[in-house]
Amino acid sequence: MSRLVCRKASCLSSDTCCMKVSVLVLLLFLISCAHKTPLSLGPASSSKYGKNTFPLSLRHDFSGTDRNPFWAIVPYYRSQATDSSCSVASATMVLNALIPSYTMARNRPLLTEARSLEISASKDWVKNTREGADGVTLESLAREIKEILPKLNLSGEYESGMVIIRDESDTKKLMESLEKFKNGDGYIILDFNQGVIMGKGSYPHFSPVGAYDQDSQTVLIMDTDGEWYGPYWVEIKWLLKSMNVKDEIHGFIWIHHK
Repeated sequence: MSRLVCRKASCLSSDTCCMKVSVLVLLLFLISCAHKTPLSLGPASSSKYGKNTFPLSLRHDFSGTDRNPFWAIVPYYRSQATDSSCSVASATMVLNALIPSYTMARNRPLLTEARSLEISASKDWVKNTREGADGVTLESLAREIKEILPKLNLSGEYESGMVIIRDESDTKKLMESLEKFKNGDGYIILDFNQGVIMGKGSYPHFSPVGAYDQDSQTVLIMDTDGEWYGPYWVEIKWLLKSMNVKDEIHGFIWIHHK
């Protein structure tokens, strides 16, 4: 990622030209501090991440607050345990973030994929997320999350739902959910084609949203495919393209306060 290198200008005289140079340097410094690097620029464009994304390690200039969900979910980031368990990894990240740490008993462990599956008691979820299995559909994951919330004593405070991206009205629902998310109201699990974003292959995939930058219209995807990728930023337009793939059904699952 390109950055301006600012050095303090020192003038040995009070010459007007020197003063203009100092002012110019100061302006460049201020611009560089406020500047957000476009996703289409920088070393990521020629890396394994492709030209449509920017790794979190190279772009972390979004502003976070105590209510920013990023700081609640990032401690629980995990890579999926099998090649088909992205749904379980996504749900586990979000559920851990939803449970306030101060309400946990000292002898209560955090959720793992195995514990999430055990608590859900869903034979289908276990079967379809084993190594080499086909994974689950958006509708199936939405059902599993709705059923596990009461088992974790979260249904009194949160509710969940599913949206399939088909037209502009569905896109509007995604943007509304992202705005709620940004304001600290729950989480979003995306169902998209990872191959479209990365520019290679076709890989239907689940991963949670880690942050939403309204100014640059980008989303931080906490990609569960930790063997190949870490969290990365992607522009909304590319996220929508990855959800509008011919002969595929994609969308998102939202979990918000009641």
